[in-house]
Amino acid sequence: MKRPASKRKNFMALKITTEQQRSITEATEALAFAEGALSTALKALESGKRADKQMVSDAVRTAFDSLTLARAKLASVMHDAGR
Repeated sequence: MKRPASKRKNFMALKITTEQQRSITEATEALAFAEGALSTALKALESGKRADKQMVSDAVRTAFDSLTLARAKLASVMHDAGR
């Protein structure tokens, strides 16, 4: 999802270090991984069989954990950049 131009300008105006830029990139990649894992799980749910329920449950749990960690990391980096 794209942010409105005003939000992008505010982000771009922040003075961030190379390490913070790297952390933002890593967090963004982790979010993309989590979104992909959730997409896979949702597709499996749509066409899933009973035997697949454990696989789907594990995929959703992994995706949710990845998403939660990535969002926390990104929030931390953004908070540090705003200091």
